[in-house]
Amino acid sequence: MKKLVSIKQVRKLSCLFFDRGNGQIGGSVGIGTAPRSTYQLAVKGKIISQEIKVEHANWPDYVFCEDYKLTPLDELEIYIKDKRHLPGIPTALEVKTHGIELGEMNAKLLQKIEKFTLHLIEMRKKIEDQQKTIEKQNLLFQTAIKDLQCKIRKK
Repeated sequence: MKKLVSIKQVRKLSCLFFDRGNGQIGGSVGIGTAPRSTYQLAVKGKIISQEIKVEHANWPDYVFCEDYKLTPLDELEIYIKDKRHLPGIPTALEVKTHGIELGEMNAKLLQKIEKFTLHLIEMRKKIEDQQKTIEKQNLLFQTAIKDLQCKIRKK
């Protein structure tokens, strides 16, 4: 049987709780660190979990709307060469300094995946069109070569 451990027994666990007056207890918890008033839970160290749910309202499906304008790849290339990161994604220094919000970052990464998927679809269509053009040109060249061979034989 598992033994319950009281909060007093847990090393480096800090809690600030208050009664909200509506029957709920509010506050923040710090594990290995002091609680922070702007967060419900502050942990110094690694966290393991089977699942974490992040609720996020601004999911980037708008990328698939008819009127959404994709940034042309040549403009994107110039931006990346100049800034050394993707547009809308924080730099390594920004992440090191401020961290990231998981829900917001997942939405940004999904937006990039969706945009790149649209670019890939566009590129595939261009390649298919180019392949059809090449095949038509090959037929024309083969026909022209046969015509020339016939003319040469007649001489």
